[in-house]
This record gives sequence, structure tokens and C-alpha cells, in this order.
Amino acid sequence: ALPSWVKHEPRRHPLLGRALRLASRAHVLTDKLPAFMGPWPDETDLPFWEALEQGELRFQQCQDCAHVSHPPTLACVNCRSPRRGWVQAPSLGTLFTFTVARTAAHESARPAVPYAIVVVAFEEFGDVRLVGNVEDLTPEELTIGMPLAWRIHRRDGQARWVFRRAY
Repeated sequence: ALPSWVKHEPRRHPLLGRALRLASRAHVLTDKLPAFMGPWPDETDLPFWEALEQGELRFQQCQDCAHVSHPPTLACVNCRSPRRGWVQAPSLGTLFTFTVARTAAHESARPAVPYAIVVVAFEEFGDVRLVGNVEDLTPEELTIGMPLAWRIHRRDGQARWVFRRAY
């Protein structure tokens, strides 16, 4: 059975469904912003979202060459093998880059401005990077290369990842 937050209808459209799934991965998470609209998982990334619901952050790993990648794909980007498994994300990553949103894209986002959207690299897994938000740092406190830890954050019944200062 699929989790209750899985939306089915929009993904039936061949072009719109893919665009909505991609947009849902580039979410913004902060208590001051409106609720996240929810992912539209397919057979490729459903295990990723199910792991989040269980409080785990997992990345895909090839069962043939052990290459780890994100976002999830149908075949390994390294050896093209369709045999894929899942591995727990390291507890720490490194701030690869970030941008600061200084203008609200929607009226309900105005209280959160400015906020940072970060890209965190997990060097243990080569080129794996994850986009997210930081919960305990202002944009001025961010420094490229600083260590960040992740945690699972629940809001409106949905599990999402958020980064925080690594102590």
C-alpha cells in the first residue's frame, strides 16, 4: 500500500507528471512557508520517500558496481545496471553551494524571507548532492565547505529532510 500523501492523478499526464515530480524534489522547507505540496513518487523514487516516512535518508546504490547516486534512476549512471538497492545517507555532509531567496515567490512565504536554499555534498558517495534548507543558521552564517548534519522534519503529516549546523 502506498502512503496517504502519494498523489496519483497529476503523474498520469506524460509531460506534466514528470515536471511535477521534479518540482516536488526541489522543495523549500521551513515552518514559516506554506505546506509542501507533496511528492508524486513513481517506481524509481518510491523507496526514497518511504524511507523518509520511516525516519531514514537513503540513496540508491548499484548492486553491481556499488556506485551511489541521487536522484534515483532506473539504471545505474555508472555501469547502466538495473540492479539497484538503497544505502543509508551519512549523518554529515558538506555545504557545496547555496542561494538566498530575498523575494517571496508567494505572499505566504513573505515571513520567511530571506532564507537559504542549500546544496549539500556527501563526499563518501562521490558526486551525491541533496538540495534542502537549513533550520538553525541564517544565510549570513553559511560558509561553503562547512559541515552540515541532516534530520527528518515532519510538517503537516509529511516527512522531509532539513539541514542544521553540525556540532
